Order: sequence, then structure tokens, then C-alpha cells
Amino acid sequence: MEIAFISKPMTQCTLVSFLSNYSNEVDGIWYEIFYSDYYSTDIPKLSDINDGKVMGRKVKSMIDEEGFKRCLDGELIQDKLFTNNDNFKLIGNIKLKGRIFPGSQGMISSMKELRSSFENRMKIRVNPPDHYNDLMKKMNKFHPEEYFQMSDFIKQ
Repeated sequence: MEIAFISKPMTQCTLVSFLSNYSNEVDGIWYEIFYSDYYSTDIPKLSDINDGKVMGRKVKSMIDEEGFKRCLDGELIQDKLFTNNDNFKLIGNIKLKGRIFPGSQGMISSMKELRSSFENRMKIRVNPPDHYNDLMKKMNKFHPEEYFQMSDFIKQ
């Protein structure tokens, strides 16, 4: 499976996300993207992203040896937003080790929403995450958001 990294120059900053999948629905095509931790005024090189991190969470799993599954956080983006060349720029393609599982996912139909979502997800990750087993104890105060190494998800 290949992933295209995309970058959106926004007011004096660039955020990087990557395309994982798409779905053809009644209201159009929705593209599944996941966020990296790249946030800069410079357009990155693919190597900058490969060495970076991605936003995700550990989800408790009885079938995985570790007791959890690493899931990535991102958005579903409407086709009209994604296919507009003014919004995104292709940086390059890489190969994944396997399937990516979504952790937290929203639906985005404007660049303003995309930027707001990305910035909120960065703020949440300032504090260390709760242990994935604490969900039932903490309920609404549960905070599983963290970063994973991008290298855990790509073929070298």
C-alpha cells in the first residue's frame, strides 16, 4: 500500500498529513487522512516526515499480543476540498507495513476546520497520555492521545 503525503500551506505554517484510504459515499468521495507532527513555515522533504511522528492512540485489544492496537488519528475530507490544488500539495509516496487502523476520526469540509482540528489535536498531546487500560476508570476525563514514530508504520 502506498501513501501520498500532502501539505497545505496555511497562514505562515504548513501542516502535513497523509492519505490512507477513500470511500465513495452518497454525498461524494471522502478521503481518509492521518496527521503527522510536522508544523512549520517550510515545505518538508519526504525524509523529514519519514523521521517524524504521527498522531494516534493505543486502543485496548484482546487479540493483539501487546494488549493494545496502535491506531492513528485523522479526518475524513470531502472530495471537493481534497482535489482542489490550492489546498494540498503532493510531497511524495511511501509504502506502509500494513493496514492503518483509525483511532479518532472526524469529518472535514473546509480548510478552516482542518486547521482547527490539527491545532486542537496538537494541544491535546502536550500532556502525557493516560494508560489505555484506564478508560473505564476515567470515562470522560480519559486522555489517550499520543505520538507514534512514523517508522513504526512504513517499510524501510
